Amino acid sequence: MAQGRKTGGRQKGTPNRVDSETRAILKRIVDKRLKDLDAMIEDTWRGIEIEKQMPDGTTVVGRLNADPGRAAKLVLEAAKFVVPELARAEVVGADGGPLIINIVKAASKS
Repeated sequence: MAQGRKTGGRQKGTPNRVDSETRAILKRIVDKRLKDLDAMIEDTWRGIEIEKQMPDGTTVVGRLNADPGRAAKLVLEAAKFVVPELARAEVVGADGGPLIINIVKAASKS
């Protein structure tokens, strides 16, 4: 900086090229896999269906690795990208001290 003002580099507000390219690549990956997300969560919830041929010739059908709790966590994690998370706000008084509230009762007319 010369004399307190910007003299080189990107102009203010110009996006970083590497950041833009990285975001574009990630967006393509997410867009490609987003349609699979529902199936992935469903498989996690219910487990993966399997068929096993038994030595006596019967077929046993079952499910492996069902984890509804993990599926719920996946949904909550994905929701963060759709619904913004609310920030906590702490209300304090002057200089970070306790908040003092004065309740003033209006005088009644006689």
